[in-house]
Amino acid sequence: MKLVNTEHQININFSENVQTVLVIENFNEFQKIIMHLQEQYINQYDKFYLSENGRSLSFPKFVDIVMDIFTLQLNSKKIQNYLYRLASDAANEFETEKSDILSASITFMDKICSEINCMEVDYDTIFSYNDFFKLFNFKIRDSDIDLTERISTYIKVISEISDAKILVFINLKSFISSQQLSE
Repeated sequence: MKLVNTEHQININFSENVQTVLVIENFNEFQKIIMHLQEQYINQYDKFYLSENGRSLSFPKFVDIVMDIFTLQLNSKKIQNYLYRLASDAANEFETEKSDILSASITFMDKICSEINCMEVDYDTIFSYNDFFKLFNFKIRDSDIDLTERISTYIKVISEISDAKILVFINLKSFISSQQLSE
């Protein structure tokens, strides 16, 4: 995969599972490149050319940019949806338990409805794993993990849920040692 920008004289050939570091020592140039990368990511700039085997690729589809490693969202909506899909697939193996949960929930709701007899109440009996997981705040554990583990988890998850083949971390080497990077 190749990333080219003639305005900033950038020509990078990427290899799978190989870290590529772009060092920009001129502060003004650094600002422009980061701004242009971000604009390209949201389709407002078209000077970066991403290709593979001579075929042009969509920048937003195949590149993920992390501007601030300290605010990595391990439980963004995109990641939550992926986690729910994985959990739903796993839960489909437990039809008896699903039926028991639904039956117990209906019994519980009927008891509540009988207690508030001053009004008619309806409720939905359609069982949704997503709603069930939300009820229990089912998410990737993101507290009490160090920065390196957070980044590693993010990389694993993004590689599973998206077509992104290039992950761009801005100033990563300012906060992570070379040894931590190689892990």
